[in-house]
Amino acid sequence: MYDAELTRLGEIGLRQHRPRGRSARLQKTPDHHGSLRARHRGEKLPILCHAGVPSSQQGCRVTDANDRSAWSSKRPPAGYRPPRGTQQFALRTLARGRICRVAAIGNSHHRARERHSRRKVISMSLAEPRFGTPVPSRYNRIVPIRDHANVLLFNTATGALARVDLGIGKALTDGDVSGLPDSIVSQLRTGGFVVSTDLDEVSRVAFDTYCLWYSGTAANIVVAPTMKCNFACTYCFQSEQRDDATMGDEVLQQTTDFIKRLSSDVSSISLSWFGGEPLLAMDVVRSITSEIVNFARDRRIRFMSMLATNGYLMVPSVTDELVDLGIEAVQVTLDGPQEDHDSRRCLLQGGGSFHKIMDNLRYAASTPMRIVIRSNVDQLNASRLGLLHEDLVRQGVLGTGRSMFYIARTEPHCGYRHCMSESTFTDFYSSWYEARQQRPGLFPRVPSPLDVCMARRPKSFAIDPAGRLYKCVEALGVVEESVGSVQDEVMQVSPVLQRWTSLDPFSVEECRECIMLPYCRGGCAYKWMRNGRPHCRWGLSYLDASVMAFSEMHGAHPWRKDNGENAVELGESARLGTDSIDGGTR
Repeated sequence: MYDAELTRLGEIGLRQHRPRGRSARLQKTPDHHGSLRARHRGEKLPILCHAGVPSSQQGCRVTDANDRSAWSSKRPPAGYRPPRGTQQFALRTLARGRICRVAAIGNSHHRARERHSRRKVISMSLAEPRFGTPVPSRYNRIVPIRDHANVLLFNTATGALARVDLGIGKALTDGDVSGLPDSIVSQLRTGGFVVSTDLDEVSRVAFDTYCLWYSGTAANIVVAPTMKCNFACTYCFQSEQRDDATMGDEVLQQTTDFIKRLSSDVSSISLSWFGGEPLLAMDVVRSITSEIVNFARDRRIRFMSMLATNGYLMVPSVTDELVDLGIEAVQVTLDGPQEDHDSRRCLLQGGGSFHKIMDNLRYAASTPMRIVIRSNVDQLNASRLGLLHEDLVRQGVLGTGRSMFYIARTEPHCGYRHCMSESTFTDFYSSWYEARQQRPGLFPRVPSPLDVCMARRPKSFAIDPAGRLYKCVEALGVVEESVGSVQDEVMQVSPVLQRWTSLDPFSVEECRECIMLPYCRGGCAYKWMRNGRPHCRWGLSYLDASVMAFSEMHGAHPWRKDNGENAVELGESARLGTDSIDGGTR
């Protein structure tokens, strides 16, 4: 007998909302497998999108329309029909780690409690009048779990995760779902696990990818106000690019003006601070952030900001100022307990940094600041990272609901010889998280189809202290990789920028045939350019380990009614990881 419940871990719904800063003539409709499509129509209809997906990540560029009255309608568009009865189905969407649970009962509308959004959720069926013979999606990944009675089902194109029984798993593996009950097939379609035979999934992924890359509805800016650093980390990828440059007053103003020009027609602005050590140039951080906050407020544009720091200068007074400025999150790197951390991340003038960073983090944990703690793992510190996590919990840094901890592989930069191979790291990653189920603050980073490299976005740039523009934080300070300058009134298409934009995974046969295409998309663009071929950032073993760890730690069990609040809280913790800057090892 099949498990008709699957795993009720959250729910995919459709939600109706006003676009921020613009009105539009656009309709998003589900295709045969439930993925959202965009097409222009003569009539004005609301934008509909997956619950849990931020509006800044949605679909295509829209056309301006002066009449905003269309956004007041609460009726579903023609062609949709509500679900019959009171059947509920739940999936956890890993899109940017957001989780939203919605009850689908008849025609009624329900509000989903979502921490970062106040948008109405419309419960409606994704079924269409026509649907060809159902077949398993080519992007399904089936992961065995320890209870041997069920398997985890993950779809790389939709980011949906469910636990199903072995019968359903076997039917999907064999490619024949004709023997499954219609109710099960319908639910599998909702998560994209089952699609129509007449759907070209590769073309659909290409469409979704280009919409995501080139929508232009969000500005993502990373500013390095200085390349100076007060640390001498043994593995830092920026050691060869380090100089004493700090952004001057003229470049500061030009940078502010550039961000304003870039953001004149967007719905959201993400401003991140990088370096070097950005807190060495706190006056630049203060000036630009306050200007852009006021700019966004005046135009009703959503503003988000985070800062990557080594944590040494983040004393209580600085933390309070960051909170007041509107910088909502910081990422701090700790590479193990004191002995390990201080041997790898010592001060430039010598001496340890661990105790002062921990003091600063304890205070920051008492503020509204969200904290992301990253540990770079290699052969030297892998065996002792658990001690660091226990110390962070004991001192109250983790477990507040506003902080999270994740591990990342140390990349082989500047001749550093102690890095793990990718396969060794994957094995370590899986076993490390498996041994720490239900521990506070841990979040395994599951690849998501909505993760987008800044190199792909037309309104995403990294800016160095001289005002040069780059398409990747790893290229900061490498002058020959600059694609322009903040002084440019009009962005010129330089040969370097053309190289970045010409990287298309859908023109590479190896990528087109890969199950990881919807979220990998050719991997790291910078490494692709340097090596001359796509960089497979995540292998199947890493995907399996991530999905397994995520499900075991965050509720891989039958959904319960009292689980809803926990799902929302876990969604917020998950989002911290995807918002962090992940450019190289620092």
